[in-house]
Amino acid sequence: MEIAVRPLKTKDIKTLAAIIGKLNQEEVKAITGKIKEKADRLELGLAIIRLVSDDVAGSVFGWLADMAGMTPEEFDNTEPHVLKEVVSKVVEQAGFRDFLSSAGSQAGETTSTE
Repeated sequence: MEIAVRPLKTKDIKTLAAIIGKLNQEEVKAITGKIKEKADRLELGLAIIRLVSDDVAGSVFGWLADMAGMTPEEFDNTEPHVLKEVVSKVVEQAGFRDFLSSAGSQAGETTSTE
């Protein structure tokens, strides 16, 4: 089964910023550490999924489902390798680190004004 992932769009920054805004300080530090380590992009994407708490994981999986053109229910019912394939295709897109930085900055602006 070939999984197609759509290109990242500006709306995804807002989605990911909302997800980042839900993270606790420890989760943010762990993810920031992975970024500073210049971790492999796939390793970074999978680390984000491993590091987020259960209440944030649903948002992450919902976003990944959207990226793959699936409903969250369809995504939940795929074979386990599909998760890694979708994450891989998302993080391998050109400009992913800049995208992640933009989402992080927007999340910081949102949380600092609330």
